[in-house]
Amino acid sequence: YLSGGVFLGGTGSANKLDDYEEGTWTPVLSSSNGESGQSYNSQEGSYTKVGSLVYCSAWINVTSIGTIGGSYAFLKGLPFTVGSGNKNYGGGVIQHWSGFGVNSAGFTIYTELNTTYCYIHYRSSFGTEATYMPPAGWGSSPNLMVTITYRTDS
Repeated sequence: YLSGGVFLGGTGSANKLDDYEEGTWTPVLSSSNGESGQSYNSQEGSYTKVGSLVYCSAWINVTSIGTIGGSYAFLKGLPFTVGSGNKNYGGGVIQHWSGFGVNSAGFTIYTELNTTYCYIHYRSSFGTEATYMPPAGWGSSPNLMVTITYRTDS
């Protein structure tokens, strides 16, 4: 325990580590129109926050996706609000998935500024441009493992 923080590599305030936190968060599969009626087998997330940098991971196993609609698929419930300003955009990957409603060569995630949600991008095949995944892309009972890194103003 270091009262007041610790200085790394110098004595200036830019080198002071005074904010470290670990915890859990509850990831929710959603859409631009929200969600209702979902049931989860597993909805486990953990995070580490060092200064303004947040690293999240999660395992999500949905038994029923319920009702979702709109134009875009979201992953929401991030433990801290994404910061403001272009320097705070973050991203991540879905490194394991099954039961999705789209065939994909890979999924990426990017955070939206001043929110606690992420957009999901996918590639329909290798060499194609990534596009926003529609809510139907979640399928009826998806399973996924994700990691996300972003900056917060908190």
